[in-house]
Amino acid sequence: MNNELSDEQLIAKIQKENDQEALNALLFRYDAFTIKFVHAKLFSSKNQIYDQEEFIQLIRHATMHAAYHFDAEKGSFKNYWMTVATRSIHSELRRLHNKSHQIEMKQSYLLCEDEDDFLENLDGNAIHFKEEIQYEETMKKIQEVSRIFLNQQEKEVLFYHIYGYSYQEIAELLHIPLKTVDNHLVHIRKKMKQFL
Repeated sequence: MNNELSDEQLIAKIQKENDQEALNALLFRYDAFTIKFVHAKLFSSKNQIYDQEEFIQLIRHATMHAAYHFDAEKGSFKNYWMTVATRSIHSELRRLHNKSHQIEMKQSYLLCEDEDDFLENLDGNAIHFKEEIQYEETMKKIQEVSRIFLNQQEKEVLFYHIYGYSYQEIAELLHIPLKTVDNHLVHIRKKMKQFL
């Protein structure tokens, strides 16, 4: 019976009645989309190193989350799902990229040459030690300013912004209007300029 219902009808049952059969039907319906979507996003030449199954599970989880948070007044579920799936993949790719960058930094070793300290990782890429120290000092100052002068929501906006999330992604993650994100970042920039 659930197979005959539209996405929006299944979601209404999921949201109003917490109907697990409707959720399973929706997940089954989107499995083929999920597999094709992940394959298309990951198997370009630059992303072949990632495990497809992990990303399929990520999108399945995002689909469940989307089913409970979808607002039918804002359009079709399929369009909403595509947005959620795309953002989930991009966020995870960013997270993995940042994690690999941190690992590269840990695999680096200190070299001294002409009185200029710099780091060189095992691939031979030079990272100036002084620049790294300046970056760490700046991050400590940002943490201190945010601890003293920013409210909790502004701290969360700053955190996501530093890690490369778009304004729209931040708004959705924190369940706040896009304009609020923009206002918070304007306020944060003023505070940082004033105290850094």
